Amino acid sequence: MAVTHDASPAGVMIVAASRLEVGASVDMTFQIPPSGDREVAVRGTVVRVDKNSADPYGMWPYRIAIEFDEPDPELEPVIEQLAQTHDPD
Repeated sequence: MAVTHDASPAGVMIVAASRLEVGASVDMTFQIPPSGDREVAVRGTVVRVDKNSADPYGMWPYRIAIEFDEPDPELEPVIEQLAQTHDPD
């Protein structure tokens, strides 16, 4: 279980309770839209693991960057729409 912090068509940054190793292969499932009822499965590779300085001793102590093995065409427009909605500019 993890929470998405940042996403792009190429990958995702999550905060998680468990540490994953760099190079590990992971399978992820996303709800589309984020609160929707449709799910999309994506495979990726862990490319970076850091301590989560915002929650080092809490529920989400790790920040994990995952690169998608192949960007999913269903996720791309959803991610782009969310980025525009949450863009501070």
